[in-house]
Amino acid sequence: MKKILIGSLLIVMFLISGCAISDYITGVEEDESYSLLTEEEADEDIIEEIEDIIEEIEEEETESDAIVITINENEVVNLKPKAKDADEDEITYTFSEPLDENGRWETDYSDAGEYLITVTASDGELETSRQVLLVVERFNVAPIITEVSDEIVIDEGDILILSPEVTDPNGDDIELTISEPVGEDGEWVIGYQEAGEYTVDITATDGELETVMTILITVNKKNVAPVIENVEEEIEIDEGDIIVLSPVVTDLNGDDVEVTISEPVGDNGLWETGYTDHGEYIIVVSASDGTVTTTKEVTVTVNDVNVAPVIEDIVQG
Repeated sequence: MKKILIGSLLIVMFLISGCAISDYITGVEEDESYSLLTEEEADEDIIEEIEDIIEEIEEEETESDAIVITINENEVVNLKPKAKDADEDEITYTFSEPLDENGRWETDYSDAGEYLITVTASDGELETSRQVLLVVERFNVAPIITEVSDEIVIDEGDILILSPEVTDPNGDDIELTISEPVGEDGEWVIGYQEAGEYTVDITATDGELETVMTILITVNKKNVAPVIENVEEEIEIDEGDIIVLSPVVTDLNGDDVEVTISEPVGDNGLWETGYTDHGEYIIVVSASDGTVTTTKEVTVTVNDVNVAPVIEDIVQG
């Protein structure tokens, strides 16, 4: 069947080229070898195509006669040939690549495919070979996530950066996602009102399998003192004037803040000076969240204002 198929191919190819078959072929021998008489005169493209077809057919027949062994990726190939020698000579075996000299091969997750292996048995003088078609089937495994702790403790106001290392034994493309409050960019700027516990999922998928790593994030409360604004450090007024202090107080933690203002202004922030109040005063504005207190001093200078006497009454003495 093989000779008929090859002969048919040769006839078709040479008819196409317009040449006589006898000019190029000596015939098909019983040992299935072929020779081209005047290769230098033939069309090189036709000759190469015929040779490729012959080689392909021979390879297919070789593979069809081969012993087929099927394994999964990451398994170990360990061929154990069995041969008999009528002379009872000692037999040694050799193996073609990718097997080693002992017939072993530790496959990896990127080795899927078909391998035609030649196993040769020799008694030191004569040798016999047999083909083995090794089929390594793809075995998908989930991606691996490393370089991230599963428990993280951090303070409010800090920045959390997650930089997971993701590998895939099969070499597949990986899609990585990180859940909120961290998000896809792996960075979370923690505010001062976000104390508590959070679970964040890091998910790596190769399109078929996925790995999910859950991280417990504990955010400790970090108390920040209130901030006092809208208060001048130095104020100068005249006697008889009214001083008004209107501090603006903020607290990053969102705590309730108590604001106090020392005398002679007082907590209402209002002081109507008299004509005997000239002098310098240090007014302290305080803001407390119950744990920490912020103070701001205001120097108030009250200038003396001379006012003419007022005759209230005149009586007969």
